[in-house]
Amino acid sequence: VGAAIMAYRMGLGTLAAPGSGFFPFWVSLLLVIISLFYLLTQLGRDPRALPLWEGRSWLKPLLGAGIMFLYVLFMAWLGFFLATFLLFIIWLGMEREKPLTIGLVATIGTLCVYLLFSRFLQIPLPVGRLFH
Repeated sequence: VGAAIMAYRMGLGTLAAPGSGFFPFWVSLLLVIISLFYLLTQLGRDPRALPLWEGRSWLKPLLGAGIMFLYVLFMAWLGFFLATFLLFIIWLGMEREKPLTIGLVATIGTLCVYLLFSRFLQIPLPVGRLFH
């Protein structure tokens, strides 16, 4: 809700000439609706409740946060394509997916994200100092 309010303050513009807050506003609003739906469908006691901090259950979320942190750091150096491709490979490898699945999802996922941000939203993506 906070992100939607901030995006609204940035200016929505119109569908033909979207403002800087247009995309973040609608994504935030969609997340609010989905979150409310999920919350309402999950009310009550969970019969399969697992403690979060038991054993090594905290390790995967910490590892995921670390991987995302490194992704942001390395994007400026490696560039969008290589950093994103490696992110997909590491993330899916961490989930123990099959090598063919990892390769296909990493390739198609990187291309889809590139098309979304670079072509559709026209956001310049970092090339990386390694390739300059």
